[in-house]
Amino acid sequence: MNERDQVTQNAQTRLVEIFTRKPASAFSKIKGLASIREGVACTYVQGEHTVIADMSDIFGGDDTGPSPGFYARAGIASCVAISIKLAATQAGLTFRAVDVEISVSFDGRGIFYLDEIGAGPQDMSVNITIETDAPKGAVEKLVARAMDASPIYLLARDGNAIATSVSIAPRA
Repeated sequence: MNERDQVTQNAQTRLVEIFTRKPASAFSKIKGLASIREGVACTYVQGEHTVIADMSDIFGGDDTGPSPGFYARAGIASCVAISIKLAATQAGLTFRAVDVEISVSFDGRGIFYLDEIGAGPQDMSVNITIETDAPKGAVEKLVARAMDASPIYLLARDGNAIATSVSIAPRA
């Protein structure tokens, strides 16, 4: 195991010990805020991090940032890759590289409520390539376990109940 993976393994070991002793410390609630003022460019702020999402000009945007779909796909693929790497380091396996390719098909008519087409994905696939000398069976078992511990992947795969509220603010 390389030095960087050892750092990751040590951090996980500490967290597992803490979460085992104090299960309530494992719970977190994360809040972020997405804001649009002009056009459709959207600024999302969560803690110290900020990203811009926008649509291409064909959709009426200014293309000042990737689309929300880009971030969704990036979130799923990166969560899967990170979950796999975390599981490998926790198990003491050396994965020199983890690549996760995501492919999503959708029908653009759904965004505009046309022809009763849903706006959600028509299909999605994730293809994982791992560079390792570990036995195939051990890798496949670890990947299956990691996929079951990948929160953003599970959100996309299983869906989630979302509580929604709408407030109307008068013009300032």
